[in-house]
Amino acid sequence: MTNLVNSGFTVAARSLRSLLANKIEMIEEEANIKIDTPYNSLGLLENQQQNLTLFFYHTTYAHNAVGIDDPTVCPMTLHCLIIPYGADSHNSSVGESDLYLAGEVVRVLHGNSRIMLKNPVNDEDVAWVQLLPAQLSMEEMNTIWSLQANTPHRLSISCEITIVPMQLQQNPVEHNPVSSIELYTYADKGEHYVSIERTEKLKEGS
Repeated sequence: MTNLVNSGFTVAARSLRSLLANKIEMIEEEANIKIDTPYNSLGLLENQQQNLTLFFYHTTYAHNAVGIDDPTVCPMTLHCLIIPYGADSHNSSVGESDLYLAGEVVRVLHGNSRIMLKNPVNDEDVAWVQLLPAQLSMEEMNTIWSLQANTPHRLSISCEITIVPMQLQQNPVEHNPVSSIELYTYADKGEHYVSIERTEKLKEGS
């Protein structure tokens, strides 16, 4: 199996997993929290343990990020569904275990509104990220679950991790703003082509 390179996304996801594993007593070990899809998590229903799946279903650019002035860092937001996969116990059914786990997740998220991301190589602090509750409509939830290979809908808690700093490989190239775009059509051996020319507006003082 190939070792995945650590990125802002993987570090943020693993940090959330560690937080939940450490704060929820019912979770025996961190291995009981998977970072995966609902379809790949169906086997958790058979292992007779209390489990969670962190399903990261969407990413967005954090355009209004404050405090990140480094042009080599791209601020992002991770959107996650935290899905309980409970097990029978001597005093509760699977459904009751799901509800208990869901309640524990809400408790932990409410009590820990931000977490520190650490460099996995040297364990140095990298950045604080916020854990925010996300309110999805039933239509949005149905859309997400309908894309999961006919996986039955399950109880879940939605949250966002923001702002995740993604390190870019190189500095972004700054271009002058475009003042106009002109289209030209021409024919060559019976084929018609479109040529696009853009005129860049020079900065003041250039």
